[in-house]
Amino acid sequence: MSLVAQSEVDIREFLNNNDEFGQELVFLTPDSLTTAAITGWVVKHHTGFDVEVGRINTKTIYLSISEKNLVDLSYPVRLDVNKDVNLLKHFVTFTDSAGQTIKYIITENYPDEFMGIIGLVCKEYGGN
Repeated sequence: MSLVAQSEVDIREFLNNNDEFGQELVFLTPDSLTTAAITGWVVKHHTGFDVEVGRINTKTIYLSISEKNLVDLSYPVRLDVNKDVNLLKHFVTFTDSAGQTIKYIITENYPDEFMGIIGLVCKEYGGN
C-alpha cells in the first residue's frame, strides 16, 4: 500500500472512531428528504477576532468528515454541474459535550480532494 493510500485509511479511521475523537453527526438535505448518520470530528470555538475591535465573543463550529462515508450512504455530496462538493445550506445535528442536541446549518465547505476529507463550517440554525 502506498503512503498516500495508507494516509487515507488512517485519516478515515481517526474520523470514524467514536471511542476517541469521532462524534456521531446526522446530516439532512435542505429539502429534508435525505438523511445520513456518520461519524466525524467536531470543534466548537466561542471566540473570534474582529480587525476593528480585537477579540469578540462568537460561536463557530468546524466539522471534518470523510466524503466516502456520506457517498456510501447515497447522500448527495456532488450534485452541481461541475461535480464540486456542495453541502452549503445542508443541516447537521449532533450532541455536544453538555448533552445538548443542536441543529446547525453548513455555511462553508472545503474539500481536500487529495485525502477525501471535507472541512465544514457551521452556525446554529434558528429552528432549534
